[in-house]
Amino acid sequence: MAKAVVVVATVHFVLVLTLYQAIKDNERDYNSNRPARRLGYNNSPPHFDPLLESMERSLDKDTNESLQNNSTYLNDDGGVNITYRIMVLFPFLDVAPKDGFIDYNEMEFWIVHQAIDRLNYRTKMALELHDKNGDGLVSFSEYLPHITNKDIEGENKRRGPAGWWYDQFKIVDADHNGLLNFEELKDFLHPEESTIEKIQEWLVKDEIRQLDYDNDHKLDWMEFEMGAYDAYMNYIALETKGDEINVPSEEDVFAMLDRDQDDLLDWEELIPFLQYLNPGEVQRAKYYTRSLIDEADEDGDGKLTVHEMINNEQVFYNAFYLHTKESDEKIRDEL
Repeated sequence: MAKAVVVVATVHFVLVLTLYQAIKDNERDYNSNRPARRLGYNNSPPHFDPLLESMERSLDKDTNESLQNNSTYLNDDGGVNITYRIMVLFPFLDVAPKDGFIDYNEMEFWIVHQAIDRLNYRTKMALELHDKNGDGLVSFSEYLPHITNKDIEGENKRRGPAGWWYDQFKIVDADHNGLLNFEELKDFLHPEESTIEKIQEWLVKDEIRQLDYDNDHKLDWMEFEMGAYDAYMNYIALETKGDEINVPSEEDVFAMLDRDQDDLLDWEELIPFLQYLNPGEVQRAKYYTRSLIDEADEDGDGKLTVHEMINNEQVFYNAFYLHTKESDEKIRDEL
């Protein structure tokens, strides 16, 4: 009996480690498509199941005690019971109305909630890590102690990431006291999520800086087509469900944004385009919601039943599903 318990616990822990590595690999795959220029930038979509986030956090804290005490998602043979997890979660999503279906709005509310929870958790962890004197506030030198005044004062707008991070720090410091509280730190780590106009201005100017080859602080047609429109296409395909007929051309999008018709796009004209240039985790969660519904909706009614979700469980547990199936035999061999 004791040996069986040890085996199950060992299988459990190995599976958790496999999932954790799968999550990290999945994040690296997403991040490889675009440089992670910002301190809190994360491109991977939020987990559908909050249990996966909980598992990841437990391992980040170097403890598996809470995981070992929670076996409700394990089969008798130690495997993850994804079917059970979907059945448990379904009623929590099916609420408005509670009709046995999960529509887009219900799924979006759930996924966006997971994204916001992850943002808040990461901000909380960053505050705890960098708040050296325990006052609940973080200074620039506390967060980035390796950056010197010489780094910050470098060559103007081409001074590299140190200068841009310092500019960003000053912008999110709403009360101008040189310290960031929780909300200000969240804007610093995740400026894509902020609704503050000055932060959005900084963000758009930063995007222009990445694409502006002639250094005129604006995007001409070629710069827009080669950089900004490509980013737009990544997300508009989800909005139009792959219907290319309804996707505006480069010319149409450029003309729509170019309000003064000078054949150049300045930062103010690009503000409405920010959700495509650099979507934050919340905006990305909305795109992710659309893809979940589209991939699992077997009868095309725009809603999901619990059976459709179970039949397409790999859609909702993609990171775990792909990696654990490949490593099942290896785990058994190691035992």
